[in-house]
Amino acid sequence: MDCWGEKAGIDTASLMSTKSAPAAPKPVAVDPNLDKKIAAALKDVQSEPEGTPLYRSHKARLDSLQKQKAQQQAAPDAEAKSKADQDFNDALSDLSMILTKGVRKNMMPEQEQAMLPVLTRLMDAAFRKATTSLKKRPSL
Repeated sequence: MDCWGEKAGIDTASLMSTKSAPAAPKPVAVDPNLDKKIAAALKDVQSEPEGTPLYRSHKARLDSLQKQKAQQQAAPDAEAKSKADQDFNDALSDLSMILTKGVRKNMMPEQEQAMLPVLTRLMDAAFRKATTSLKKRPSL
């Protein structure tokens, strides 16, 4: 008997999967001379009278370079956040494997010893998630 998803060409196994992989952030090309380019563009903007076509051209270039710099600075944070999220979910799944129904009733020393590294990984990932989110907050 064919499933409706197979007829439509949909992989039903991937739809039934409970774990979803985080989307990989797009790699951003790193330009080591970006600060120099921004300084030169700023100098060009300041040298032209405001409102002229050349001023608007230099201003657009400066805005583009500043946007590129912001993307370069945000790329490592996105990678760190996705890794922290994945580590947190992995540690939670390991903890759930240890704390099954039978273990909750009769906790043995072996299970207690197995929980310590899992809880350590869980807290480490939680701190990394909080650190990446706190970096984005504006300072008061």
